[in-house]
Amino acid sequence: MKFIIIEEGKTEKKVLSKFLQRYINNNNRLKKRVGIKTIKREGSGELIDDLKVISRIWLDKKHSKDVIAVFGLADLYGLPLKFPKSKRTLKAKIEWAKTTLENKVKDERFRMFFAVHELEAWLLSDLEIFPKNIRKRLSKLKKDPEEVNFNEPPAKLLEKIYRSVTGKNYKKVTYGKQLFKNLNPETAAEKCPNLKKLLNEILTMAESAIQ
Repeated sequence: MKFIIIEEGKTEKKVLSKFLQRYINNNNRLKKRVGIKTIKREGSGELIDDLKVISRIWLDKKHSKDVIAVFGLADLYGLPLKFPKSKRTLKAKIEWAKTTLENKVKDERFRMFFAVHELEAWLLSDLEIFPKNIRKRLSKLKKDPEEVNFNEPPAKLLEKIYRSVTGKNYKKVTYGKQLFKNLNPETAAEKCPNLKKLLNEILTMAESAIQ
C-alpha cells in the first residue's frame, strides 16, 4: 500500500519520497510496508490546478485498494492563492488554504499540507548537516525554521549565505539532495510543527488502512 504525494518541483521530486520513506521505515507502529509515490508538478500553480484530476485518478476503483490517500504538498511561500484580508496570522493562512484546497478535491482520502514557508525550512532544523563554514553563519539565526518567512524565505536565506561564504550559488537540487539524505525526519519534525502534522497524518492513516 502507498501514499501519493502531489508536489511542486524538482527538489521535492529528488528528496521527498526517500525522506518520508525513511520516517515510515524507522517507525515501529506499522506492521506492513507502506510506500510513497510522488507526482511532480511545475510549480504550485500547476499543482493547485491539477489537484482534483490527479486525486480522482489515484482514488478511483482501479487504484483504491492500493492507495491509502493522496496528499498535496506545496510551499506556503509563493502560493498563488488570494488570502482574505482577515487571514493575517500564519495559522489562519494555513488553515484557510488547507480548507480551500481540500474542498476543491472533495474526497475524504485527500489531505493538503504546506512546507512553511518552503521545503528548505526542514533543513534548517539541524545545522549539523551543513558544512562547517555554512553552519557557523546559520548558527546566528535566532528563529525557528518555520519562522524564516515571506520576507526572506529559507531558500533565499541559504542562497545569500552560500554566496557570502563560498562565492558560489546554493544549488537547490544538488545540495538539497545531499542535505536531505543526512537529515533525520524526526529531528526536523521536532522543530517544524507543520511537517510533524504531515508525518503524524501519514502514520495515522497508514495504521488505519493496514489493520
